[in-house]
Amino acid sequence: MLILGACWALVVIPVQAKVPRVATDIPPIHSLVSQVMGELGTPKLIVPPGTSPHGYAMRPSEARALQAADVVFWMGQDLTAWFGRAIKALAANATTVALSESKDLIRHPYRTTNAFDTHAHDERENEHEHEQKDDDLAKIDPHLWLDPDNTLIFLDVIATTLARLDASHADTYLNNAARA
Repeated sequence: MLILGACWALVVIPVQAKVPRVATDIPPIHSLVSQVMGELGTPKLIVPPGTSPHGYAMRPSEARALQAADVVFWMGQDLTAWFGRAIKALAANATTVALSESKDLIRHPYRTTNAFDTHAHDERENEHEHEQKDDDLAKIDPHLWLDPDNTLIFLDVIATTLARLDASHADTYLNNAARA
């Protein structure tokens, strides 16, 4: 009879859904994740606004936030290579999503001039300098969130990842992503 009572207690006690603890690397990704999470939680931002993400050194509080994360959303190796190493060291058991590896992203060449530059050349510019500029244009810009179509893909990836990890709030994540 005691066993039956214990089993009944398990059925009656509601299961508390645990919202994943989330960390993000940069403010644009933090903003997207915040919109998807809505009132369910607030992701921890590792790289503060106004700080270059390319070679940032984390403070101890940021390292603790990364270490406590169940899931980490970040741009990827091309933007924050150091963050990938930090994830391996501090959040090895977390679900990790490098958004730059999402399918169907639109990739743009890294722009080194004004958007309206006519690409006019100074007559004194030598051929080697011209080749160097063309090589720079061939590089892919890692700031993928600047393309609105990529942002839509990121919202979908974030929502489906969180929905998979926290099925009890899946509809909320998916609806928040659709609204965003």
